[in-house]
Amino acid sequence: MTGLPVIDMENEELIIFVKAPVAGKVKTRLVPPLTYEQACKLYRSWAQDTYETFCLLNDVHLEIAYDAHVDFPTPNWLSRESRDVSFFRQRGKNLSERLIHAFTQAFQNGAERVIIIGSDSPGLPIKYILEAFESLRNNNIVIGPTEDGGFYLIGFKNKVVPEVFINVEWSTSNVFSMTMQNAININLSTHVLPRYFDIDRPEDLLRLGARSLRMGGGPVKA
Repeated sequence: MTGLPVIDMENEELIIFVKAPVAGKVKTRLVPPLTYEQACKLYRSWAQDTYETFCLLNDVHLEIAYDAHVDFPTPNWLSRESRDVSFFRQRGKNLSERLIHAFTQAFQNGAERVIIIGSDSPGLPIKYILEAFESLRNNNIVIGPTEDGGFYLIGFKNKVVPEVFINVEWSTSNVFSMTMQNAININLSTHVLPRYFDIDRPEDLLRLGARSLRMGGGPVKA
């Protein structure tokens, strides 16, 4: 793609965690002030934007880790060009298990550096993804912290280390600090990316412009 740095990304995989866009099942903490339908429309738009943006990365294998629904059995809705989207199903009783499963599958399929991101950080810069992959050449793990204490990105080199996720209190402001402490405790070399945001709570909607809230698209970058 014109304008992107040329970096050798052989055997690198980017996985996006995505939920089926079903009203009442996604971004429910944004209700109120939004309705379930509005929250779902916004989520769908963010997920589509994220997918289309990172399709532009050269030589990176892109896959969706998908939480399906009977109304949306595949994530082909992500592509505005009506192409088939490469995906696998999320597996696990909690987020720790789902992350470990996704990393394990990617490494078993031959990837050497694997990064996972969510689909609720509108406008996430490509340069952060490039920095993350580059950092995994010399580090075991890379983490991108969110401003609310979570993380928007995590990646491993060569293998997943499940101990990183032991006793992490998901959906709290302690996610990043606990994950980092786990990595330190087992002597993993770690690279930390710049902070970014995700949208989980009504106050996070201030990150978006008025038109985005009406139309469900066009994130305003931080």
